[in-house]
Amino acid sequence: MILTKEYLTTAEKDINNLSKIDKGYWQGSRYEILKKFCDGAAKILSVGCGPREPTIINATHAVDITPLSEFHLRSLGWRGFFYESSCTALPFENKSFDVVICSEVIEHLPTTDDVIKTFHEVSRVGRKWIITTPNSAVIDPRHQNFSHKQFFILETIKKIIPPEILPELKIYTNDYHIYMEKI
Repeated sequence: MILTKEYLTTAEKDINNLSKIDKGYWQGSRYEILKKFCDGAAKILSVGCGPREPTIINATHAVDITPLSEFHLRSLGWRGFFYESSCTALPFENKSFDVVICSEVIEHLPTTDDVIKTFHEVSRVGRKWIITTPNSAVIDPRHQNFSHKQFFILETIKKIIPPEILPELKIYTNDYHIYMEKI
């Protein structure tokens, strides 16, 4: 994935907007699912963390494409390790984390090739992982975040999941999101 100046500017605008939202109606149950998924894990990575997620799921490590996310996280008191990196080239060894969360990231990626690379990266670094994306069958794309580049429904997401990963996944919808878990 090429991180152009335009792409980074859009990401920073999105992060600043998200930092002002304490809890939207569409996020509450997603965060509860993510927190439960992380229960008992010692080493948790939040990929594409944004301004708040690591504080909610008690992540020990976080990755985002801009240091602006780290700024917001530190202002909330988060003390974990932050890495500036793309979700398609994570700077970690294989299976480095007990749990990897990549929530509400893949819809921001410019191509489905980048989405597929993200699946591979998340599965490479996490023993247990979950990827989420808005469910466009429930949330009309016209009413989603301005920076979304792709829109998924359950059927379309299943078509782009790498075939070697697909049999290991639990895929489901709950509220406004699609969840893909590997336990």
